[in-house]
Amino acid sequence: MQLEKKWPLLVPEVIVGVDGLLTEILEKHIRDHKFIGLCRTGGVGKTTLAKLIFNKIYSKFEFSCFIEEISHIPGTNDEVKKRVWERMFRRGVPVCGSFGADEWYQVRGRSLFVVFDDVQDTHHVKLLQEIAHDNGMRESRFIVTGRDKNRLRDCGQEIHICPLDRLENEDANKLFITHAFPGQQEPPKSWRPVAKQVVDGCEGLPLTLDLMGKWLRDKPIDYWEEIPIALRECDPVIGLEEKVWAKLQLSYDTLPGTEKHIFLDIASFSVFREVPFSIDDALQAWTSIYGRGRNRLQTLEDMSLVRIDHDEVDDRRYFYMHEHLKNIGQKIARLEGMSFSLSEVRTWSTLGSDPGAEVQYQYPFDDQVIFQGGQELGKIVAHRVSITKISMQVYGQTCAFCIMREVWSKLTAIRYLDLSVRVSDCCQYCMTRGCPLPNTLVLFHLNLNKNGNVVISGGVGTNFPNDTASTTTGTLVLTGCTALVKLDLVECVNVDLGGLNELKRLQRLQIIGCGTVGNWPTSFKRDLTCNFH
Repeated sequence: MQLEKKWPLLVPEVIVGVDGLLTEILEKHIRDHKFIGLCRTGGVGKTTLAKLIFNKIYSKFEFSCFIEEISHIPGTNDEVKKRVWERMFRRGVPVCGSFGADEWYQVRGRSLFVVFDDVQDTHHVKLLQEIAHDNGMRESRFIVTGRDKNRLRDCGQEIHICPLDRLENEDANKLFITHAFPGQQEPPKSWRPVAKQVVDGCEGLPLTLDLMGKWLRDKPIDYWEEIPIALRECDPVIGLEEKVWAKLQLSYDTLPGTEKHIFLDIASFSVFREVPFSIDDALQAWTSIYGRGRNRLQTLEDMSLVRIDHDEVDDRRYFYMHEHLKNIGQKIARLEGMSFSLSEVRTWSTLGSDPGAEVQYQYPFDDQVIFQGGQELGKIVAHRVSITKISMQVYGQTCAFCIMREVWSKLTAIRYLDLSVRVSDCCQYCMTRGCPLPNTLVLFHLNLNKNGNVVISGGVGTNFPNDTASTTTGTLVLTGCTALVKLDLVECVNVDLGGLNELKRLQRLQIIGCGTVGNWPTSFKRDLTCNFH
């Protein structure tokens, strides 16, 4: 089946083996059932099939939305519901306006089509049930995809679950040849035996066939001959899920060393999908760290290990990596201790209506290596953290800057940091001494919420003229952050730019809502993009 990439959802250019099930769902199951579940292990095409269904019928409903990887949307029930609403379309046009308690009333009694992709948590199932119950219209339809059939059954007796099978030999061969030998119906005669062995070794898994085909394209035949052996070595692995992981990891193993690092960065954290870091920021960072960031990313795209999608809602580009590949990357990162992200983690048990419910944070740090449940997760490369009164209680501190002194000294591998300080408490010690930040930072987004100063110069003892607040807040010192490529300073009380020229790699500087900005250098030896808001 040839499909062109089109709005609203991107699908692969070539899809095989789903025509019969797609027709059955569109002509029968969607008519007879309010909930449809697509179930099987990762890599068999659940998300692709759900997108095909969505593209075919979304226009029949007044409201529609497709939530990819719902399991990765954090927050309370209301917060997730808000994110779902932000991705809602009405007659093909994004809904607009601020989100409020009355927004969901617009869909009550109206035809609604919602897809939750990659459901792993009972609470997301319950949220979908709540949306369906509040909507109340029998003509509305809901699709969920996931690996756990029992989890999908939590939608209730109304759900019809469609298990996806792996591809039959003919379809598997067609998909592989499409990618490995573009424009050909079959491989050259001398290549057919080894091509058959590779297809057989992929065991009908579309994602594995796709990756192997693109990886082996244009490779010499002696290179191909090693692959069936490697695939067979995965066979003794117990369990389909683990076997899929083992086969897909072969693609990672063939990457050059630098591309491996970039793959692990993308797999290990979602920081580039959300504000404040964009794809352009990531490319600038990788170019600074590794050199030729765009070319190296292109290698990952050519091998289908990552793709760049465009979000129609916020008009941003972001990285997309298949959930299975993301899991592989995170697993490799933990084993090699090369890359891991850290952010606040709230458990669903604490996200009830009680505003005083305790929030669980992944603290404390232990020699820059994070441990959780006795398991070592690896050195922190990316971190999104908000220092609040709750996190101060976790640390047993009354000063936010004391917490940062404790944390930063242990983060010797960190490159990407999104930091927000939401408390104004500062001890006498920190009022008179600057708090240095890690010199490994490459991308840094800092929001002090009018609770602190920033210095890019001498740091300790810096005087901010005519500002009494500087005597009651702490100061973060960036003088040693010579690896910085992008720096965002948001709502800082005072900013001292006297040492800006020392940040020789800095390419972009944003200063938003800050108070006094002083000591601006009179000249630069390099180009620097500056934005003030």
